[in-house]
Amino acid sequence: MYLYRSFTSPLGFLTVCEDSTGIFMLWFGIPDDAFFASVKKLTHLENGSVGGLITEALINQLNAYFLGQLTQFDVPLSFYGTAFQKAVWKGIYAVPFGQLTHYGDLATLAGSPKASRAVGGATGKNPIPIVVPCHRIVGKSGALTGFSAPGGLVTKIKLLELEGIHYEL
Repeated sequence: MYLYRSFTSPLGFLTVCEDSTGIFMLWFGIPDDAFFASVKKLTHLENGSVGGLITEALINQLNAYFLGQLTQFDVPLSFYGTAFQKAVWKGIYAVPFGQLTHYGDLATLAGSPKASRAVGGATGKNPIPIVVPCHRIVGKSGALTGFSAPGGLVTKIKLLELEGIHYEL
């Protein structure tokens, strides 16, 4: 069973999705066929409905984040992925507000220091962007790298600017 709710943010519509243990997806957009296909691919869960206390808590925290009033999210997360992906996502989650790290550092944290490319792949599949702040991950030289959310690097720059980090395209 999963629960979801959409809301309007400064980045457009976002949809928060939770299962019985925590948030497992933050979707850019309103629920559509691709959303439901992603839910089933990630979790193999059925029968989604609107609501959820964890979802409500995260929406409140996201609104505070967008207003500059929150620097650390505090809701339970539920990761669906390989052991390596989960290690990468937990490493990303640990990157503090307003700071950057690069793929090589995450590879080392995940126990595979030479796996920077694999870390990039796991980062691109992060199902809980913003909360698991993949926007804080840059290339080793400090260069901006891809961002899989709608708007790509423009969205990444907006998130970084919310945290006091300035980049230009």
